[in-house]
Amino acid sequence: MLKLLEAFNYSVPKIKPYQSGKLEVIFADRYQDFVLFVDGKQQMTYNIHNHHQAYELYSQYDIAEGHCLCSGLGFLVRENWLLTKKEVTKITVIEKSKDVITRLTSSTTKGFNFDVYTNDLKEKTKYSIKTLSVG
Repeated sequence: MLKLLEAFNYSVPKIKPYQSGKLEVIFADRYQDFVLFVDGKQQMTYNIHNHHQAYELYSQYDIAEGHCLCSGLGFLVRENWLLTKKEVTKITVIEKSKDVITRLTSSTTKGFNFDVYTNDLKEKTKYSIKTLSVG
C-alpha cells in the first residue's frame, strides 16, 4: 500500500525516539507505532507498518492548493507531504506546544518556508522546513 502513497509524492517520515522537557516520542513495539506525547498526553501516532495515518491525510493532500492552514505540527507528516504539491504556495501552522515547535524546527534541514504560530496567535515565528527528521 505504500506504493500507492508514493505515487502521490508521499515519503515516509524519519521519526526517532526522543525526550526533552514536556516532549516525548516513543516507539511502541506492540503496534509498530511512534507515539508523540506532550505534557504526558498523547498527541499523535504514526504506524511504520501500515502508514494508516498518511491515508487519513490523503483527502487534505488531494484538495490542498494555495495557502494552507494546518492545526498542530505532530510529526510534520501532513506538512512534509503538502510541501511536495506544486499547487501549495504556503503553509501556516497553529501549534500550541513550544517544545514541539523548538524540537521539530531544530532537527530538520532547511529548504521550504512556512509560518508557525503558537495557539494564542500572539507570537509568530517563521521556520524553514524541508524534510522530517524527529530525533
